[in-house]
Amino acid sequence: KPRIINLTGNQTALLYHNVTLTCEILSNPPAQIWWTKDGDTSHLSNVQFENDNKTLVIAKAVLDNIGSYSCHASNSLYSTNQRLTLNLKALPNTYIVGGEIRKLRQGQKNSSIVCFGYGYPDPKATWKINNKEIPEDSNSSIGSGIYQRRSTNDVVLQNVTSTLFFNQNGSTFDDFGNYTCEVSIEAAPDTDFATTKVICK
Repeated sequence: KPRIINLTGNQTALLYHNVTLTCEILSNPPAQIWWTKDGDTSHLSNVQFENDNKTLVIAKAVLDNIGSYSCHASNSLYSTNQRLTLNLKALPNTYIVGGEIRKLRQGQKNSSIVCFGYGYPDPKATWKINNKEIPEDSNSSIGSGIYQRRSTNDVVLQNVTSTLFFNQNGSTFDDFGNYTCEVSIEAAPDTDFATTKVICK
């Protein structure tokens, strides 16, 4: 009977990159090999099969390619299958509006720094001052702290906009220092960051 001896494991690949899934079979008599996605061959899109169907290649993977893939093997005696899960990610990218130097007067009111980032899935921005994390606040009208909003600009990339508000009663010497905005994506160790220095003018 056929045996699947080596199947590509669960993986998270990069969006818009090629993805290769392999399925090695031992079988006597020889087995027919085919693939399904989410339980159906009709869900396979922008794929090619190589090496007598043992290799499935996805060209420039997109979100529709995320899912559960099964390798099936069948001969006149027996049928078997094994499954793997494919997820995709887009590496985060970050920048701070206004460049690397920001100038504040002591006592200056209504000041803030804005950080933009994108990635997939679910990018989140974290602020630090002098390498110490600043807690986030969900209220966009706060006197000081961080407010974030997320949006999707197309079918792939998700944006995050994070605004760091200084003390709205007037900036103090505690506001001066090195600020870092770090954007990360969910369930992955990938991060990107941008920095700016706030100085007294």
